[in-house]
Amino acid sequence: MTESGAAQPASLIQQRLALQRMRSTLVMGLVLQSVGAFLYTGSLALGGREWVWWLGVIVFVAAIVMTGVQLRSVRRDTRAFDDRYGPEAGVQPRSE
Repeated sequence: MTESGAAQPASLIQQRLALQRMRSTLVMGLVLQSVGAFLYTGSLALGGREWVWWLGVIVFVAAIVMTGVQLRSVRRDTRAFDDRYGPEAGVQPRSE
């Protein structure tokens, strides 16, 4: 915090890392939700005709849709960041 009490804006590196972290988290969630939906659908195909199995499929599909919407939002934010600061802004140089 500065002396005036206002928080300083995050650096470009921190902003890019936050966008990448959010994207990675959403992609992992999408993969896990897809696996869950696949398993519930497989259970239905193998004879689990109870309403609980259908509820599970509906919940997983809804979560996949919501995650997809959030992923599009993060991609839009990343594009806006790139347009504003350039595609190389906030990219850490590789040390080899």
